[in-house]
Amino acid sequence: MRLPMRPDPQPRPLVSRGDSAPSLLSELLQGLAVQRRVIVAIILREVRTRFGQYHLGYLWAVIVPLLFIMTLAFVYAALGRRAAHGASVELLLLSGMMAWLTFTDAQNQASRCIPDQSAACGLSDGVCG
Repeated sequence: MRLPMRPDPQPRPLVSRGDSAPSLLSELLQGLAVQRRVIVAIILREVRTRFGQYHLGYLWAVIVPLLFIMTLAFVYAALGRRAAHGASVELLLLSGMMAWLTFTDAQNQASRCIPDQSAACGLSDGVCG
């Protein structure tokens, strides 16, 4: 049994003439809400893929940088070094190391994605291009 097909609605122009500003604003906000949901879904999928298979799970993303920062802070304290202008060494390490670890992790992920996706591209040698 086939259901009757509804005719497609008329395509709406990108720039509508004669519409009021609130309707354009509401369309923009609805579009942004959709984009936000898509981005959150992609981030959650990535986090589940990367950390869901380990026993420590999501804590691993927090534990590794904190242990790294605590180790460096201990070394700085053992050497008697202080941060410039009386700032906290731990705070400086936290801000700098989190940026560095984020950069290196993104670089490592990007370098692995090309060989991982070569099978999906239909390439057998693992090199795209």
